[in-house]
Order: sequence, then structure tokens, then C-alpha cells
Amino acid sequence: ETTMPFRSLLCCLVLFASPLLAQPPNSLDREVRAAYADVEKARSAMSGEMKDEDRRVRMEAYRNTCRTFVQKYEGRADQLVQGRFDLARAYIDLQDTGKAAQHLERFLEKAPAHADADQGRLFLGDCYRSLNRLDEAAALYRTFVASSKNTELLPYARLGLATSQY
Repeated sequence: ETTMPFRSLLCCLVLFASPLLAQPPNSLDREVRAAYADVEKARSAMSGEMKDEDRRVRMEAYRNTCRTFVQKYEGRADQLVQGRFDLARAYIDLQDTGKAAQHLERFLEKAPAHADADQGRLFLGDCYRSLNRLDEAAALYRTFVASSKNTELLPYARLGLATSQY
């Protein structure tokens, strides 16, 4: 007798709570992608001719935008797939290639066939080179050159391979 009201209460809770909990699994990834647009906007604001003082101000705004982005999403990185790619790009922008490499490795583990995977592999190779992990960089570039069908990125992979072997 006491279990029946409890069951109906549970059913009601599930019915009312399910729309709140039914977010798509990649909603945070979409949020991160949209937020990364601010980083790209701040980066593009630095292009073109301008006075040195204006460039310095824009560069500082760009760094602050990157830092804000990283601080907001780093703590939620374990929930990200696509968002790890964007988080890694922000770390590259901040010249923290160690953190960038960690996020790129995890991104490629979780989404090896993602649309950004080829770009992610090249970024990871670049991170490895900057960290003097040259053997890993060369192996990654070699694999990319041998297996990728992305002809647009092949010259970058060949350059990365040549510089990591040099």
C-alpha cells in the first residue's frame, strides 16, 4: 500500500524532470564552440594595419578572452568531446602547448573520425614539436601523410614531418 504512492510520485518526478534532463549529450560541446567564436573574433581584431598602442590593447584583450574561455571550460573538460578541440586551440593561443596536447590527445581518443580530427592531429604534432617530443611528432605526421585524404592539410603535415626530423 505504501509503495504505490511512492511509485506514482517517482513517475511524476520522472515525467516532470525529464525535459530538464533531456539535453542532448553534446550541448556543452555546442556551447563551447559558440564561446570559442569570441576568441576567434578577438584574434581577427588584431589583423590589419594599426598603431602599436592599438595592437598592444587588442593583443591584451585577445589574451584575456583566451584566459576567460579556458577558465570557464577547463573544469568541465571531462564532459567535452568537440569542446576539447576548442579548449586545446585556446591553450595554443595562450602558448601552453602542454595543456593543448593533453586536450588534443583526449579529443582524438574520443572522436577519431570527427570533422576536426585531421586539424587536431596537425595541432597535436605541432604541440609535440614545441615540447621537444620529436619522435612522437614525426610518427604522427608520418601516419597523417600516409593515411590522410585531406590534400589541403598534407603540405602542413609534410612540413611538420620535415622539421621534426631535422
